Amino acid sequence: MLLDGEWVDAESRATYSVKNPANGEIVANVPKGGPEDAKKAVDAAREAFKKGRWPRMSPGERANVLLKAATLIEQDIDRLAILETLQQGKPSS
Repeated sequence: MLLDGEWVDAESRATYSVKNPANGEIVANVPKGGPEDAKKAVDAAREAFKKGRWPRMSPGERANVLLKAATLIEQDIDRLAILETLQQGKPSS
């Protein structure tokens, strides 16, 4: 889980397997977050919003951040499409 800018395990250390429903193969093993993890995520987000730049940015600056995120997604679209396809067990085309 990405929490407060860092990749972390669940507080409980529990994980679960994401499986391709078409063939049952494991796509990934991921942390199984619980209520403690959700609280940490909400608290980190609230703190980042309170102290971060986002609420003080102009609409144009926010738009630039979102456009940059869109560009990064587009640059990795093939890999992301494969991951989504595997998780859903559907054909990619």
